[in-house]
Amino acid sequence: MKPCPHYVSVACVVKKGNGWLFCKREDNGLWELPGGRIEKGETLFQATKRELFEETGLRAGRFKLRANWIFGSRNIAVIECRDCKGSLHPSSETKEALFLDVFQIDRKIAFYSRNLLKKLSENSHFFTLKAGPFEYWAILRYGWGKTKRLFKRSTKKPVLTK
Repeated sequence: MKPCPHYVSVACVVKKGNGWLFCKREDNGLWELPGGRIEKGETLFQATKRELFEETGLRAGRFKLRANWIFGSRNIAVIECRDCKGSLHPSSETKEALFLDVFQIDRKIAFYSRNLLKKLSENSHFFTLKAGPFEYWAILRYGWGKTKRLFKRSTKKPVLTK
């Protein structure tokens, strides 16, 4: 049996007013937090800075580690990005990048994002999240980021925040 690889990734959390920064993925159309895998030799904050710029065009001035999110063989460091400068320019990986009020919209938001942002809103201190049985099963069954059947489809437009 092949050993299961262990991945470490970052999720960039940027808040503006009541909105959170989301990117609409090119491959599956889901709205997700910007982020990705840490490359060899990078620190968490270097990877956060790179991923945020690559996916959105924004540059963060300060970073704060907010949470550790565990999904089976994946650890995701949730990093809050502050003092962001620049304008939103989605990359080839993303169709759009927008600040959305995730609690007032009915869009194809990745299922883990709503729970994470709810926890971030409630907690000012560091915390660890572990995937529940449903989330872990969905990832194993459908693959990471390819769980289209598990999301509500909606024709409503996103609620943009100012």
